[in-house]
Amino acid sequence: MRTLVMTFTALLMTQFIFAQQAILSGIVKDSDQVPVPYATVEIIQLPDSTLVTKTTTDRDGSFVLTSELEGDHIIRISATGYKESFSDSFDCAGLGFAQDFGTTTLFSTQQASYGRLTSTRPIIERENNTVTSRIKNAPKASGASSCETSNPKI
Repeated sequence: MRTLVMTFTALLMTQFIFAQQAILSGIVKDSDQVPVPYATVEIIQLPDSTLVTKTTTDRDGSFVLTSELEGDHIIRISATGYKESFSDSFDCAGLGFAQDFGTTTLFSTQQASYGRLTSTRPIIERENNTVTSRIKNAPKASGASSCETSNPKI
C-alpha cells in the first residue's frame, strides 16, 4: 500500500513539474533575411542578469528553449560577426507559459573600410647573374641620398 501511495505521489509531482515548464521559440536572421545558424540564445533573469539556460539556433536559424521560469526575464541573442540583440522583458506567469518571439534580426558588426595598399621593392635583386642593391628605401638608409648600384658578377 505504501508503494502505491509513493508511486501515485511521484506521478502527481511529475505532472506538476512539467506544467511549469516555459517554452520559448523564435527565428534568428540577418539584415538580408538569411537565417543565422548556430547563434547563441540565452534566457537571462532580471534584475540580477543571472543566466538561466541557453541554446544555439539550428541550421535554419530557429530555436526552442524549455526551462522552468518564474519572474521577469529577457532573451539575449549573439553570434560572431553580429551585434547582440536583446528582447523586451517578459514575465513568466502561470502554468504552461509559452511565447513565440517571431523573427529577430541581427546586424553585422563589420563595416566597409577603405585601406591603402602599398608595396616595396626588395633592397637586393638578383637577375641574370647581376646583383642590384637599392638603398633608397632601406630601413637604415634614413637621411641618405637615393642611389642604385649595379654590380655584375657578385
